[in-house]
Amino acid sequence: MEHADWIEDLDRRKMILAVDPGDTTGLASFYDNGDPYQKWQDNFEGLLETFVNMTPLATDITHILVEDYRLRKGKQAQQTGSRFQAVQVIGLMKYHAKRINAKFELVDVQAKTLGSMYSGIKPPSDHRKSHEIDAYNIGIYWLVANKIIEPPALKDI
Repeated sequence: MEHADWIEDLDRRKMILAVDPGDTTGLASFYDNGDPYQKWQDNFEGLLETFVNMTPLATDITHILVEDYRLRKGKQAQQTGSRFQAVQVIGLMKYHAKRINAKFELVDVQAKTLGSMYSGIKPPSDHRKSHEIDAYNIGIYWLVANKIIEPPALKDI
């Protein structure tokens, strides 16, 4: 599916969008009842094309959840020359939330780990393919924390 095709596929139900920002950004969308809709990843240019060109009435996204990227102590040398793509994605998502009147929320980085424990889905070892799973787990964590869904791993107990 092309990066913007999911927009036309929405059936006008309220949606929640979870985002793992970075050079490659992971995204996962959920219906407001917590049912997963879709997950995918894209580069920054693809995100710009999708979200800048999206009309505010094109979707019914009510919440945009974004991992709260921070430069960690001791990591400054690794970031030398970085364009801080994650920070740019956070800005784009904040702008888009304002544009469509959605709630914007920064989610602690631990949400990926806790969400993974709830979902039972671990990111693949190839980091290039892990971003959409990280976004999915951010969404699962938020849905559980906000009592929209029960932790999936605990449903059958």
